[in-house]
Amino acid sequence: MVSMFAESRFRDFARSVHSETQVLLSATLEALYYGDEAEGLEALVELLAEYKLAKWPLVTVVNAYLKADTDLLVKPTTT
Repeated sequence: MVSMFAESRFRDFARSVHSETQVLLSATLEALYYGDEAEGLEALVELLAEYKLAKWPLVTVVNAYLKADTDLLVKPTTT
């Protein structure tokens, strides 16, 4: 589960960045979910790290929903 603080920070980030960054965010998400997963994950983490948003739940939550049969969402601090 993504915390309400991370969720609102990500929402604010997505709304406030320039259109080039929004396009880059879309491309990284597309690569992560429908293309080269490793490349997409690295690109997403790199992009979100610039804004201090590269948190495990934010990066992995959608895969847990899209690929529920194979992917799990487990926070490292929980394990």
